[in-house]
Parts: sequence; C-alpha cells; structure tokens
Amino acid sequence: MLKKIMILGMLISGIIFGQDVETILKKVDKNSKFETSQMETTMKIIKKGKVLSEMKMMGYTKEAGDNDKQLMRFTYPARLNGTAILSKDGKVWYYNKRSNRVRLLSKSAKKGSMMGTGMSYDDMSLDYIKDFDSEILEEKKDYYLIKMTPKDSDKNYKYLVVKVKKDKMVEDKIEYYNKSDNKYKELVLYDYKKIGDKWVSLTVKIDDFSTGKITEMVTNESTIKYDMDLKDSVFSERNLKK
Repeated sequence: MLKKIMILGMLISGIIFGQDVETILKKVDKNSKFETSQMETTMKIIKKGKVLSEMKMMGYTKEAGDNDKQLMRFTYPARLNGTAILSKDGKVWYYNKRSNRVRLLSKSAKKGSMMGTGMSYDDMSLDYIKDFDSEILEEKKDYYLIKMTPKDSDKNYKYLVVKVKKDKMVEDKIEYYNKSDNKYKELVLYDYKKIGDKWVSLTVKIDDFSTGKITEMVTNESTIKYDMDLKDSVFSERNLKK
C-alpha cells in the first residue's frame, strides 16, 4: 500500500512539474516572438580578438504555431549579396546567389555551421515545447535553469541548459552540452529592449569552445518592424531567388 502511495505521489509530482516547465516556456515564447517581423542584423566572427569576417542580413519571421517560418537574406559583403536561407516545416533551404541554385539541406548538413558562425542551421528554429523534454534544474530569486533534452537524439548536442530571467521571462543564456556532458558552446543574449509588447535582444554572443570562435550578432533597432502583413509566398522556395 505504501509503495502504491509513493508511486502515485511521484506521478502527481511529475505532472505538476511538467506543467510548470511548459508554462514557463510558453511565457518565453509569448514574450519574445512577434507574429511577423523583419530586422537587419550584423554578424561578426571573431577569434583571438581579430574579426575574421563580417556579414549583414535582413531577417523575416512568421509565427504560425507548429509551422513557424524564417527567411534570412544576406546584403553584405558583395560576394554574399542575395544569398538566402529559408527555414520552415523542419526543413532548411540554401540559395547560393553566385551559382543561382537552391539546395535543400540534408539532416546531417543542418547540423553544420551556418555561414561559418557558431550557429548551426538547426539552431535557427528551436521549438522548446515541441522538440524537447524539459525539467527545471534550479530556481532562484531572479531566474530558472531548465534542462532541455531533444526528442530527436540525432543532434550535435545531448541537451541544453537554458537560463530564463524571471523579470522579463526571456532567455538569458543557452548552454550546449555534447554526448560526453561537456559544455562546448554558449549563447548569451544581451541588451533587451521592449518593442511593442515583446522583449527583443539586440545583441547575441555565441562562444564556440571547440573552435575558439566567437560569433557576435547585433540587430539595428531602427530596422525592426513587426506585426506586418507578410504573405506565405515570402517564405517560398521560389522567393529565395528574388
């Protein structure tokens, strides 16, 4: 009888605990994602204090439940002008302006570095609720630490640890751990600004400890537009070539 009571208690605790995690993650989504948006971002790849490369791109997003869409169109440098990346339905397409070819990336290619940065193509569209099993590791006065294990085990990482700031209910930091439980990458979000009813991080820094490279992404606040009428055709493979 005691054993049954203990098992029942564990089940009830697990359900409540799971609901708490999901509530937190839903708030993070609600507080940081526009239904539609566009913004210009400058990306720099840095190693040992030296800038190895710099790129600029216009990003377009459309949130639609399980069918979120994201388009990145590069404008600088000249050799990349017009190159574009489209992410939707769990798939990623890459358009090379110079060759005028659109390529659907394979599952293994999606795990690779996006344009030489510390971000993979997979990182472009992390869906915390749909793609992960989550648990709260720690709760402090100012933040939660949440462990997120991907449901698809075929990822570069074994799990993520996400730090959520309680005052804004947005991400502060994401740590990536490999199959050996070693942290090999860290993404930190800075300089949050309230735009409309959302919080936008204008500066993101990614430390890739395996390569020694730092990727810095800075969004130009004056270019941010949101809740516009972005047609689904904007996020079509055909539109990549425009």
